[in-house]
Amino acid sequence: MNRLLCFLRTAFVTLTAAVCLNCFAQLPADFLNHSQQTDESRDAVQASIVADRTAATPGSPYEVGILLKHKKGWHTYWKNPGDAGEATRVTWSLPKRWSIVSAGWPIPTVLTTGQLTSYVYSDTVLLPFKLDIPWGTPYGTRATIRAKVSWVACKDVCVPQQANLRLTFPIEVASKPSASSALFARSRTQIPERVTNTPITAVQEGNRVLLDLPSSAGLVSDSLVFIADESNLIRHVAPVNHKTGSSDTTLLLTLNDSAGKNLTHLTGTLIADAGPSEHGWAIETTIPVRPGNIGNDEKALPKKSAVPILTKVVPPAPLTAFSALTLAFIGGLILNLMPCVFPVLSLKFLHLVDRTRRRGSLAMNGLAFTAGVLTSTLALAVLLLFVRSLGYAVGWGFQLQTPWFVAALALLFFVLTLNLLGVFEFTAASHLADSRAAKALPSSGPLSTFGVGILTVVVASPCTAPFMGAALGFAVTQPAYEACAVFLALGLGIALPWLLLTLCPVWTKWLPKPGIWMVYLRRFMALPMFCAVLWLIWVLSHQVNGYGLIALFLAAGALTLFLWAFGREQYGRDHSIVLKSVSLFVTFACLAVLSLCDTTTSRSQSGALLWQPYSAKALERAIEQGKPALIDFTASWCVTCQFNAMTVLHTDATTAALKQYGVRCFVADWTRRDAEITRLINAFGRTGVPLYVLYDSTGKPTVLPELLQQKSLLEALEKAAVPAPSSSR
Repeated sequence: MNRLLCFLRTAFVTLTAAVCLNCFAQLPADFLNHSQQTDESRDAVQASIVADRTAATPGSPYEVGILLKHKKGWHTYWKNPGDAGEATRVTWSLPKRWSIVSAGWPIPTVLTTGQLTSYVYSDTVLLPFKLDIPWGTPYGTRATIRAKVSWVACKDVCVPQQANLRLTFPIEVASKPSASSALFARSRTQIPERVTNTPITAVQEGNRVLLDLPSSAGLVSDSLVFIADESNLIRHVAPVNHKTGSSDTTLLLTLNDSAGKNLTHLTGTLIADAGPSEHGWAIETTIPVRPGNIGNDEKALPKKSAVPILTKVVPPAPLTAFSALTLAFIGGLILNLMPCVFPVLSLKFLHLVDRTRRRGSLAMNGLAFTAGVLTSTLALAVLLLFVRSLGYAVGWGFQLQTPWFVAALALLFFVLTLNLLGVFEFTAASHLADSRAAKALPSSGPLSTFGVGILTVVVASPCTAPFMGAALGFAVTQPAYEACAVFLALGLGIALPWLLLTLCPVWTKWLPKPGIWMVYLRRFMALPMFCAVLWLIWVLSHQVNGYGLIALFLAAGALTLFLWAFGREQYGRDHSIVLKSVSLFVTFACLAVLSLCDTTTSRSQSGALLWQPYSAKALERAIEQGKPALIDFTASWCVTCQFNAMTVLHTDATTAALKQYGVRCFVADWTRRDAEITRLINAFGRTGVPLYVLYDSTGKPTVLPELLQQKSLLEALEKAAVPAPSSSR
C-alpha cells in the first residue's frame, strides 16, 4: 500500500508540475519569448546617477539626475504612462537634514500602438533633481547619496527592472562643470515651464472639455497636445481636435467616464509645436474648469470620420468595492447553474449520495471543498494580477488559451471518466471486488474533496455568469487586496450551495439505502464527464492542427493502457511496471508535441458572409459610413459564448434583423491569446468573454448583457439603426 501511495503521489506531483510549468511558460504566448530575451532585456536600460558640477557647496542647490540610456527600440515611461506601462520611480536615501526635489519631467514622446497611447522616453534621457545641502556641512569631506530606481522597459515585451545607485562627491567652496553638464543643459530645455496664473480657460459639457488659449498664452502654428498629470483622465483614443484662429486657439478633449461630470480644474502639460526643441513651447499649469455649453461648432468638434473606434465603456454608475463583492458573489452562485461545472457535478453528487457518513464527516468534506474553491480562486487572482503587472494583457479564462492546458484538462477528465467506469480506483486498497458499495464512490476524504474544489474553479473558467463581467473588470483595476477580495467573493458564491448541503444533511433521509444502485449511478455519471472530454477536444481543434489532435489521441490511448494495467494491479492480477512506465512516457511525449503544434486554418463561423474577423480599420470604415456595428468577443472554450451563438446570435430572426438594419458584424476570436483583442476587452471594463458591443449609427457603443436574449437584442439592433433625433428639433 505504501508503494502504491508513493507511486500515485509521484505521478500526481509530476503531472501537476509539468502542467503548471508549461502553462506558466505559455499563458501569454510571449512568456517563452520573454525568457529567451533575458540577455537582451537585462541591458535594455542602463541607469546611473550623474551631477551637474564636480563638487557641492552647502547652502547652494546641487543638481543631480538619474540618467537612463535605452537600447535601440526600448522605451520607459513618463510620470503619466498613458494607456499602458508604469512611470519610472526614484526613492532617495540621503544624509540627515538633506532634502531633494524633482526639477521636472522632460517632455515625453507620444507613442501610439494600435489603440493604445503612451508617453515614453527613448534613447538617452535625464531626470533632474535639486539637492539641498544644509549649512554646517563640513568642507573638505565627501558625501554619498543613494537612489533606488525602478522602471518598466518595453519593446516587444515589457520587463520590470530596477537598480540601486550611488553617487559620492566632495563638499567644497567652489566647483566647476562636470562631464555631464551638457546633459543637464539639454534637459533644462525639455522641462516645461511652470505657470501658476494662466489665461487659459476650460469649459466642460458632459465628458467633453474645450480649452481656450488666448493669444497671450502663446501662439500655436501646427500642433497642440495636452497631457494630464492624472492617469485615466483623458480618453486618449478619442479625437483631440484643435483650431487655431487669429485671436485664440481651442483644444477639444474627451474625458473618460470615470473622470466625473463636475471637474474644477485640469492639471497637466501643454505642448505646442513639439516643444522648445522644435521651436515650440511647453508649460506645466493648472487650468480652471467651469460647466458650460460647448455646442456643435464644426470647426472645433471632430468630424464624423474621426469617431473613436474604441471607447472605454463602464457601467453608468461606477462600481464600489461593496457592489463589486456583491456582484461577484451572485455571479458565483449563478455559475453553479452554468454548463461548465456539469462534469464536476458528477463527483460532487456522488459525494452527496453517500449517506453512510456521519454528519461531522460530511461537514468536514463541505469545508474542504470550500477551502479548495477559495484557494483556487485566490491563486487564479494572484496569477492574473502578476501577469498583468508585467505588462501583459490577460483576462478571465486566460489559461484555456494555452493548448497544452486544454489538452491536459481533457486528459484529466478522461482519467476521471475511466475511474467512474471502474477501470481503476483512486484508493490504496486491493481486491475491491468483494464490496461493490465500497468502490461505488471515489476516495471521498477531505483531501479528495479539496481537489474537487480546485477542479471546480478550473472548469468553471470557460463560463461567465451574469454580473461576473463587471465585478471582475472592476477587480483587476483595483489594488491587489481589493482584487483578491472580489475573487474570493466569487469563490464563496461557487462553494456556498455545496457547503449548505453538507452542513444541513436533512435531505439525505430521502435517499434509498446504499447498494448496487450506487454502482449504476456512478457508471451513469461517467457520461457528462466524457461529454466534457469531447468538448475540450473540439476546443483544441481550434487551437492546434491535425498533428496536435493526433498527439492527444495517442496520449489518451497510452494513458488508457497505463490505467488499465494499474487497475489490474489493484486487483492483484498484474504487475507490469514496464508497460505502465512506457505508457506514461508516451503520454508525456505526446503532450510535449502539442506545444509545437499551432493552428493552420482560421476559425469559421456560421453565417460567414455576414460575420467577418474583427479589424480596427473595418470597424472604423463602418462607423464612417454611418452603419451600426456589432462585435462578438468570443472563444471556442467559452461555453456561454457558444450558448449565446446557438440560441440568439445565429438564429434566423437575428440574421434577418442584422441584414435588415445593415449591421456590420465582427467576430473578435479570443480562443488563443491575442493582445489587441485583450486590450479591447479591458477597454470596455471587462476581463473576459463573452462580451458583445453594439455601435449605433453615430458611433456610440453599448455593452450588451453576457447572457443574450432574442427580444432584447432585436430591440437593441432596431434602436442602434435609427439615428438619434437632432437637438435642434
